Amino acid sequence: MPSTLSSRSLSVVVVSDPFEYPRLRNLLQYAWLPDTADVQRVRSSREALPFLDDHDIDVILVSVTTGLEDALALLRQTRGMAEPVPVIITGAEDGRRSVDAFRTGAADFVTRDSLSSARLR
Repeated sequence: MPSTLSSRSLSVVVVSDPFEYPRLRNLLQYAWLPDTADVQRVRSSREALPFLDDHDIDVILVSVTTGLEDALALLRQTRGMAEPVPVIITGAEDGRRSVDAFRTGAADFVTRDSLSSARLR
């Protein structure tokens, strides 16, 4: 459940495979998040739901390396929460995937090309 940010740091959970996570974490820290942000990782939507019940999370970043259907399933389940958490999906540039993500309620779909450190500068 999100709480007031003034009383704590921004909290992000990344849903990704172990190979994608270090890259996403580094880019989040470099480009988007303050140094005080708390970034944690879970491996799948199945792990994310209990994690969300036990932690105050402000944003969920889901890599489609876990599977687009897995990402969309998590998105559907978070929309049903008492206090929905914004979900950002990241993956290869694919018009169909991004349309599916937005139709399901994603806050954003970020392509891998836009996550390169050179483009974020």
